[in-house]
Amino acid sequence: MIKPNFLSSPVKQSPNTSDINRLLSAAVINRQFRSMLLCNPASAAETGYEGESFTFDHKEKEKICAIHASSLREFAAQLAAI
Repeated sequence: MIKPNFLSSPVKQSPNTSDINRLLSAAVINRQFRSMLLCNPASAAETGYEGESFTFDHKEKEKICAIHASSLREFAAQLAAI
């Protein structure tokens, strides 16, 4: 039987889904954080929430900062599209 060699396979880089989920969760539960995320996504991503930081790489931060949305639903939809 041939075993797949996962170590030599190219690994596709995926977005940091854990921190994206944490970012959106913070926005759902806290009105002030949600407002900051919608008005200034860069600040929200860099500031973090309740002492917890998000670890987005440069490319992920650029994508988050490029989102312009008037609601969290709109923000999440745009985020899912990138």
